[in-house]
Amino acid sequence: GKNQKGKFLLCRKSSCAKRGCKQLYRALTETLERLELQDQVKIELTGCQKQCKKAPSLILMPGKVKHAYVNPNDLASLLEAHYL
Repeated sequence: GKNQKGKFLLCRKSSCAKRGCKQLYRALTETLERLELQDQVKIELTGCQKQCKKAPSLILMPGKVKHAYVNPNDLASLLEAHYL
């Protein structure tokens, strides 16, 4: 849509999967809904982002902002900073 703000590229490969990518996905979904951004920000699962040592990692689009060691509790402030 016109007001599509961006997307999350969330790595789902082995290190990230082991270190909580699924929990992160769930937390992302909930946080997007809470901030009413679920229609504007998509979550896309990707292959390896070459940040395995810093898992779980994600990239915020637009802007290709990389975040590593992402803690689900930090998601709300990340999202607000980037999209609101």
